[in-house]
Amino acid sequence: MDALLWQPNFYAIALIVAGMLSVSGAAVASQRRGNPGAIWLTLLMLSIAVWSFGYALELAIGDLRVQILMAKIEYLGITTSPVLWFFFALGYCGYTDMLRKGRLHWLWLGSLSFLLLAWTNEMHGLIWTGFYQVHHNALKILVVTHGLAFWGLVAFSYILLLAGSILFVRQAIRTRSPHRAQSFTILLAVAVIWIGNILYNTGLNPFPYLDLTSFAMTAAGLIAIFSLLRVGPLDLFPVVSETVLDSMNEGILVLDEKDELVYANRAFRQYAGIPATLEAGASFESIFKHWPGFFEAFQKAASANTEFMIAPNPAQVFYFALRIAPLPRRRNAAGGRIFIFEDISESKQAEIQQAARQLSHLNVPSQETPAPLTFTFRAKDGKIIEVNRTFILKLGYPREDIVGRTLLEAGIWSAEQRADFLRQMHRTGEVKDFPLRLTRSNGDSLEVRLTACRMQAGEETFVFCLAAVPS
Repeated sequence: MDALLWQPNFYAIALIVAGMLSVSGAAVASQRRGNPGAIWLTLLMLSIAVWSFGYALELAIGDLRVQILMAKIEYLGITTSPVLWFFFALGYCGYTDMLRKGRLHWLWLGSLSFLLLAWTNEMHGLIWTGFYQVHHNALKILVVTHGLAFWGLVAFSYILLLAGSILFVRQAIRTRSPHRAQSFTILLAVAVIWIGNILYNTGLNPFPYLDLTSFAMTAAGLIAIFSLLRVGPLDLFPVVSETVLDSMNEGILVLDEKDELVYANRAFRQYAGIPATLEAGASFESIFKHWPGFFEAFQKAASANTEFMIAPNPAQVFYFALRIAPLPRRRNAAGGRIFIFEDISESKQAEIQQAARQLSHLNVPSQETPAPLTFTFRAKDGKIIEVNRTFILKLGYPREDIVGRTLLEAGIWSAEQRADFLRQMHRTGEVKDFPLRLTRSNGDSLEVRLTACRMQAGEETFVFCLAAVPS
């Protein structure tokens, strides 16, 4: 066998360096498997490395047969990198379900088909119709003429590159401002790939006979890895929010170290009554302006595991199990906090109803109507949390005008009556057959005899009141 005709040159050295950088990048990306799209970026960098090393040998060896062999080896990277790029875009932008369910495995069939056509080109000439060498800058460079299947590969690759690019552009537009720099870093990678492809396939290449696509893919991959390395707990939210957090029943709120909004999922926005248009950077106080007392209670809480009740408006009462946890510090900067709100309203209401059955042993006048008037208020502040239909019908107040207020604020009883009632409650823990004059919405009085007891629901104490009323 004749000795190989070596022709060392700067281009080949640059491609070898690019290939080594791609392998190093793959190693780095493989260590970030918990990050979105990392596994596909790892495979993409290995694919680009094969492409770069093959092209380096094509330029470094002047034998035509060896150059043709290297061109076929390069197709291992050329045919797989568009698919891997698209899969990386899907993973990075949060569409992991499409990858897990195997809906796109057929794309590998297209990739394999073009690879087989390249390796069997002598039989049909569908990828290359001819090979020859040109002398340029003291180098023998392989020049090819392309067949029909090559342009099919170009279309296949451009569709996948475009689809991935659209995903990244969409992600950058939708990403909240604190994380937009990361998304635009990925867009830089997108631009580099398109520039390299367009220069090669349109004849606008400033370096005649040199394919810049492998250089562009290497640069784009390294830019993507740089972005991946910058991904931390907060940076993941624009991705995860679309696929996981927004589908959760629990309300999720993330604040940064300045107590400003980083992320709020759909459930929390519904609970708190904040619009989807509320921008990142909104203050803690403004987020909870409809939740009286919450800001003051939890403004300084670095961690918590508790239950609380909130009435954002008179017609709504929520009970939540709240967990607050600090986020890790990053680069010596203070971390933020994550709030998790689990709606336990249904179970709390069941507890209240069960506790109300404790009243069954108390004396209620039998000569009155069997449909009693009931209401429940919170012991610590007297706020009414629930009234029954008889209360509304007999007193004439709409429910939304009562819930969230005290009886005194609503003008239903006087300060003197309230004082007498509470005095007896403090003394015995319950009230039996207490004479009470309630004021209707029209100003008339309703004479009742009230029976009440304390009951515990979680960490909260409530007072349940029952009164039989005239028919």
